[in-house]
Amino acid sequence: MLPILAHAKRNLLAASARIVPAAASLHAELLQVKCSEDAATGFDLSKLDKYRWSPCYEKFRVEEQPDGTVLRCSDAVPLLNFDLQGMPAEELVAGGSAEVTITATQTARVNGVLLWFRLDMDGKGLVVGSEPCASGDSSTAKSGNVGGRTWSQAIQWLVPPVDV
Repeated sequence: MLPILAHAKRNLLAASARIVPAAASLHAELLQVKCSEDAATGFDLSKLDKYRWSPCYEKFRVEEQPDGTVLRCSDAVPLLNFDLQGMPAEELVAGGSAEVTITATQTARVNGVLLWFRLDMDGKGLVVGSEPCASGDSSTAKSGNVGGRTWSQAIQWLVPPVDV
């Protein structure tokens, strides 16, 4: 998306053009995910958890996991923030890297990093995204997030898990 937006800013758009979304951000949170006994028709397969996790990220919805299988082990941390409206085209495709520290809020065996995005559509707070619902909150709006639960989060599995 960023190279396409950079091309549009350089070659197609007037300097005063409005970019939608105006900003985008990516967020992360540490998780401990256990295999559900319900999914295994009552058998305790927790000893097989170490073989279950893939080294790739995959679609995941915290609020759809069986009770007791997901432990949220940190607060949400912003990973990336893009001011799509204000960033010059060159900055959109410049690349780079940064270190981000995520501090665990409880002792756990972390085996996944939950990822989700937020899009500020107008630069004034109209936000849509894929952030998980708060614990016990099945509503479709949270913190100004309109659009409900159309999008999933993603999870990047940690192989091997990390004790925190």
